[in-house]
Amino acid sequence: MLELGGCAPFIVLPDADVEQAVQTLLVAKYRNNGQSCIAANQIFVAREVAGEFVDAFVAATERLVVGDPLDATSDLGPLAPAGDPARMGALVDDAVAAGARVAGTRSAVPSDGHWFAPTVLVDVPASARAARDEVFGPVAAVSTFDDLDDAIDRHLATGYGLAGYVCGSDAEAARAVSRRLRAGIVGINTGTPNYPGAPFGGLGLSGTGYEGGPQGLEAFQAWRTTAVVGPVS
Repeated sequence: MLELGGCAPFIVLPDADVEQAVQTLLVAKYRNNGQSCIAANQIFVAREVAGEFVDAFVAATERLVVGDPLDATSDLGPLAPAGDPARMGALVDDAVAAGARVAGTRSAVPSDGHWFAPTVLVDVPASARAARDEVFGPVAAVSTFDDLDDAIDRHLATGYGLAGYVCGSDAEAARAVSRRLRAGIVGINTGTPNYPGAPFGGLGLSGTGYEGGPQGLEAFQAWRTTAVVGPVS
């Protein structure tokens, strides 16, 4: 069984409740500092709500407190690997060079340690690394779509298939979109789709096999065929 990385799409449909979608993304993107294999990575927002959504998401991001994880007032803590702040900075620089712009990164960070302020990039092109590779950190790459098919195509082009997220008010429409995602787990209007009793695993570059639920037990079992010729007493 292999549970590998992901590049989870987060799709905000035209009929989404913007405030709910923002709160959902805050969890899906920034829990554990974005250092989660199912963290939202490719954030696709329908143009009809893009302006309102980006403004609200940037404002919410800038209110996040970065500090000691043992302090109850902290929302985000330090990054785990020592080199990750530099890696996050390189992802931001790469995206800006490709045509994206930084919309928000005002959170204060401690002066020493492995810190990186949660950063929102907007108008991120498909060529930017932050939009096609696993970020695994507090950098949010937001793109606007006019045609949902384009967003789906960008998601599928990554080769990953661990998690995905859809925000929308029409439950059937959101489910229809979720079925088009290559993902072992999908959250519709929730940033925490994984549960201990449910199977969890990836497709494509995100691994093979499952943990959790009865499927998690079956992943450690093997089938055997026994062929017998003649009478058996």
